[in-house]
Amino acid sequence: MRTIYRAEPPWPHRVLILGGGFAGVETAKHLERLTRRRDDVEIWLVNRENFSLFTPLLPEVCSGHIEARHCVTALRAQMRRPSSWAITADVERIDADAKQVIVRGGDRDLHRLNYDSLVIALGGETATFGITGITEYTVGMKTLADAFALRNRIIEMLERADIEEDPEERAAELTFVVGGAGFSGVETAGEIEDFIRRVRRRFYPKIRADEIRTHLVELKDRVLPEMPAEMGEYAARKLRERGYQIHLGTPIREVREGAVVIGEGEVIPSRTVIWTGGVRPSPLVGE
Repeated sequence: MRTIYRAEPPWPHRVLILGGGFAGVETAKHLERLTRRRDDVEIWLVNRENFSLFTPLLPEVCSGHIEARHCVTALRAQMRRPSSWAITADVERIDADAKQVIVRGGDRDLHRLNYDSLVIALGGETATFGITGITEYTVGMKTLADAFALRNRIIEMLERADIEEDPEERAAELTFVVGGAGFSGVETAGEIEDFIRRVRRRFYPKIRADEIRTHLVELKDRVLPEMPAEMGEYAARKLRERGYQIHLGTPIREVREGAVVIGEGEVIPSRTVIWTGGVRPSPLVGE
């Protein structure tokens, strides 16, 4: 394991920021402004990728309304002070007693990073709430890889349905289920419907519009629970007008390889289930 040491003494005060999301980047920028005339402070920002991602735009990346480059910004381009650095690595462990963070770099070796002040802004991970099959059989909407995976899955289902002769299998291939009706779920639902409508008419004329079935499943009793009630009602009305079946006050019980079980045991055959149901803190925060 390698240790990235300080420069020669007198050592500058090193602020180590873990996480390159909204919180991490804004913290780094704020500290840079506060210390712009000081040479006794250095700022290190550690993130798994070498870019920050504006996650609210991921559904638009999936549907093709925007390109991936429009929702990412290089971390190194955002660090302006000569004594600020962005490091691409996975955070493995925090040793608070030794004031070190162990990271795994692109070379897959472990490295120790010393610090004087530590900022933990690692964000969250997808929460499954113990629902069987979420990890194995759903597509998320938290990373660029998720957006590309969902786009490819939708295209694959349309390709398969275009030549499928078995009516039950064809119906499952043309059924899309979104779990979670918060910001991410509603935005994803709308973009999926729009994308399918555009490509079906032009490239898959043998698939009828009434064969596409789309579902939005939400545990709470309304769409967009983070917003005022009238905004949620408006969003639900527009989604229903576009063909979505909305299941409110309905939990997802289980996701199987070819179906999802909701509510009191209703089974929806589907080859595409998108999970946007929630997040949990990074496990490192609880250590």
